[in-house]
Amino acid sequence: MTAKSDLVSIAISIHQQLTAWVVQCLSSCLGQSHLSIEVLVRIDGPEGADSSVICMLEAWQRQDSRLRWWQEQRRRGTFGSYRCLMAASRGSFLAKVDADDWLAPKAIARCLGVFADHSAAGMVYSRFCAVDAEGKPLHLAPPTSPHDSQFGLLAGLMAFHLRLLRRSAYELVGGTGPFTS
Repeated sequence: MTAKSDLVSIAISIHQQLTAWVVQCLSSCLGQSHLSIEVLVRIDGPEGADSSVICMLEAWQRQDSRLRWWQEQRRRGTFGSYRCLMAASRGSFLAKVDADDWLAPKAIARCLGVFADHSAAGMVYSRFCAVDAEGKPLHLAPPTSPHDSQFGLLAGLMAFHLRLLRRSAYELVGGTGPFTS
């Protein structure tokens, strides 16, 4: 068993994503080079996933104890679903991954490396690469510069995809940081 201080909780909310997308997402999360992870999946509402997703999650959970999933009868929407996931998480670091996204194999390890080098940082985010239906790269998110306006940074989705937060930072803002609102 790993120490809680090393544990990264990866949260995924599912609402009607294609099974193939969910499989790709879970494969990338469970395939991280940093092994001290838990992957929490919440199906958002009674119509949030079809039976193929549920069967896949059941089978995967039997094979990998790092996966925990559940389905609730109440649809909470994206941000409400992530609040539930974060409340159920146990890690010292929290990540939100959309069910139609996937992570590079060293994504979590690289983010943790930044935290190790910058002990005061509360959040680390990554660039992203848009892909087509076959998974071929379309473009890499452009790097941001310190001269961009705050609106430009937000509108450009600077910190939109993989965000890894220290639990302490998430709790400091009342759980309403980059995962909500």
